[in-house]
Amino acid sequence: MSQAAEAAGAEDEEAWAEATLACEGALSPEQAAAVLRLPSERARDASAAKAAFRKLSVKWHPDKHAGEAAKERATAVFVRVAAAYHTLTTANFDYTRRVTCS
Repeated sequence: MSQAAEAAGAEDEEAWAEATLACEGALSPEQAAAVLRLPSERARDASAAKAAFRKLSVKWHPDKHAGEAAKERATAVFVRVAAAYHTLTTANFDYTRRVTCS
């Protein structure tokens, strides 16, 4: 991969993380699919949601980040990814998981 492609990928990743953190309250299924980077037609596919959750949770696990600020940001993204997975995999959609972004 070229340096330009790597830089573009890093910028895309940062934009995704910022959009994930710019949230308020519970996630709708559409928002949850966006957090897990799933196309809307695959949002109800449990195996796709599980695979996306596992990939993102490994990447954003707080123990994988050094420094206090990076660890706090990773924790916030990790919690949001977990909430998105919960939203898509919970059969009872009357229940909404409240997550605050800080």
